[in-house]
Amino acid sequence: MLLAVIKPIVKILRLVLVSVIKSQDNEFKDMTAIPTLLRTFTLCSVISKKTPCYKLGQAVLRDIVKILLAYTATSFDMSQDKATMWQSMTAEVIRYERWKKATEYVLTTLFTLLLGTLRVLPIPT
Repeated sequence: MLLAVIKPIVKILRLVLVSVIKSQDNEFKDMTAIPTLLRTFTLCSVISKKTPCYKLGQAVLRDIVKILLAYTATSFDMSQDKATMWQSMTAEVIRYERWKKATEYVLTTLFTLLLGTLRVLPIPT
């Protein structure tokens, strides 16, 4: 089961990132984990309530939200011209949403083309 591997990884990542972000505050600038966390969030959010691993997926979702909230909990000075960690994290989320919408469009188009091609083939009996 994939979630049995994902859950402890995300939990350890949460513990590490939250403590590092708290200790470094505004000096922490590493946003490389966010796209992967967002993809994992998307994966866990489509788990059906009827499956036995639904609660496990929800636990992973809660841990990911806690990680993302850690990025927003730092102090910041709006008088400075540099981007805050909150702004950088929000930009990553928006970038991911744009990527996800573009991917959905491409996949929907490919699926439609595939169905159109398969429709002209004779149905097997």
